Amino acid sequence: MVYGTIRKELILYLLVGLTGMALDAGCFYLLRTWGWGVLLANTVARHLGALSTFWGNRVFTFTRGDGNGGKSVAHEAVMYLLLLYASMAVSTLLLWLLIDILALSRHLVVQTMAKIGVDGLCALANFAVCKWVIFKKTRMSSSLT
Repeated sequence: MVYGTIRKELILYLLVGLTGMALDAGCFYLLRTWGWGVLLANTVARHLGALSTFWGNRVFTFTRGDGNGGKSVAHEAVMYLLLLYASMAVSTLLLWLLIDILALSRHLVVQTMAKIGVDGLCALANFAVCKWVIFKKTRMSSSLT
């Protein structure tokens, strides 16, 4: 039963994440067409994507029988935002190490594949943090589901 629950949550997590990624990319494109700079457009778009994934994961992926598991929405949102920043830092550091320090490749396709791999590993780590820390079920709520 635990394996089935984790598998279901992982699938929902990936679907919510893909939706957030699409929103992120769409907002980035729109903001760039309006003349926004790359850094500002990416920062705003990333936060809008993160807001949508926070809501989607809170409502759909990690639903709990007792509502919010005793935590306020603000508390969960702050923890989620900290996870976003930590994940971005780890992803950027690993890409810098792979591409600039270890000189993985000068080809953009290989660098992009490295980014996909690094971000995939970060997404798995983020799933674990979301499941067992940010949206953790309380003992009472886990006995209800």
